[in-house]
Amino acid sequence: SLAYVLFTSGSTGQPKGVMVDHATLSRRLAWLSRAYAVDWHDRSAQATQLTFDPSLIELFLPLIHGGSVALPPPGRVLPESLAGFAVKHGVTIMAFVPSTLSRFLDGTLGMAGLKLRVACCGGEVLPVELANRFIAETGARLYNVYGPTETAIFASAWVCEPQSGDAALPIGRPIDDTRIYVLNPQLQLMPFGVTGEIFLGGATLARGYLNRPELDAQVFLDDP
Repeated sequence: SLAYVLFTSGSTGQPKGVMVDHATLSRRLAWLSRAYAVDWHDRSAQATQLTFDPSLIELFLPLIHGGSVALPPPGRVLPESLAGFAVKHGVTIMAFVPSTLSRFLDGTLGMAGLKLRVACCGGEVLPVELANRFIAETGARLYNVYGPTETAIFASAWVCEPQSGDAALPIGRPIDDTRIYVLNPQLQLMPFGVTGEIFLGGATLARGYLNRPELDAQVFLDDP
């Protein structure tokens, strides 16, 4: 059965509804449960806009293990204020994009009592220096994640470790029930090290677009 529809414009600017089934969402939450080692002690902060799919991590991941969700007060919540909110409510799990992560860390300066132990960051390129700063200042584990709304939150993940230099962080390996291919315009597999287009497959793809069969035919292809 259909679990949710989230609207995304992608690179076109034209909104389209992405339909994701319960089984697909369940598979993604199963990977997160194992990777994050979630149990009933965990509490997330519902800090991501509900129209952005990382909010599904914050809403569902603790609850399916008997944990809890800290709900912010009504109105706009500034990323800097999330630090105090996370400390006050003993938050252990969060989701970020790089721009909010930087401002969250600004808010934690000089603050004691942060219980955050694991977070993911996606939606934009995560700079190495920002990942290093998060690890050094929080001591928590950080996943650099990649994937469009059509793949149930994200499709790949990489555990960040402190590193020197300015080399780009990897987007990681495909996670449970997901396949990643690099193909040429003829949809043929490219050798390692050769540039191509990323295609995603597996059981964690969306059902398709809401009432857009012509777009489904273009985007959701048979996997040979």
